[in-house]
Amino acid sequence: MKSNLQLHNRILFYLLPLWFVITCSNGKNSNTRQDATLSQKKALEEIDLINQYFSKEVKKDSIVLLSQPYNLQATDCLEEVIKDLPKSKFTLEDFNSHAAKDTLEWSAHAHLSVKLLPVGKLPGRNDPAKWNDLFRSIDGGYFQLSHVLFTKDLKSAIMHVEFSCGDRCGQEMTLLFQKSGKQWILKKRYCLKVS
Repeated sequence: MKSNLQLHNRILFYLLPLWFVITCSNGKNSNTRQDATLSQKKALEEIDLINQYFSKEVKKDSIVLLSQPYNLQATDCLEEVIKDLPKSKFTLEDFNSHAAKDTLEWSAHAHLSVKLLPVGKLPGRNDPAKWNDLFRSIDGGYFQLSHVLFTKDLKSAIMHVEFSCGDRCGQEMTLLFQKSGKQWILKKRYCLKVS
């Protein structure tokens, strides 16, 4: 627990200045500062949510994460998820705006014990022997996550999770989280697909 707190503090130490520089570099008006603060909050909440999800729900301290984020589509149960959110907290337009901008690759600095798997290292679709070698080399499988979509008040969040572990082995789902104090609670799973 102490090492997780130390890691979290180190992440904050390196991530906050970076987010501030990135989000404030385009201007110095108060709207930019507010956006920077919101971006910083979202970045920190995303780290907390993902870390809590893997430690509580997946029960893993170490994962292999595909460096390319999952590109969440409106067809990924999003309309169903939005119906379960309080009105006016998140709209399909918010999603479309976020999805069009958020293609940043994952960074190992932001997560507990993550081994990043570059998307370029994935074998071709018709090469089962190389896929088997890959899954053996990474202890069974890898995750692909969408970036977290937050409601405007940062009290609810949506994330898509996909786990691949071989030919006809894996699952994917869209998840709804609610913030309770400092904890992110998984409220509901949508469109679970298992192969």
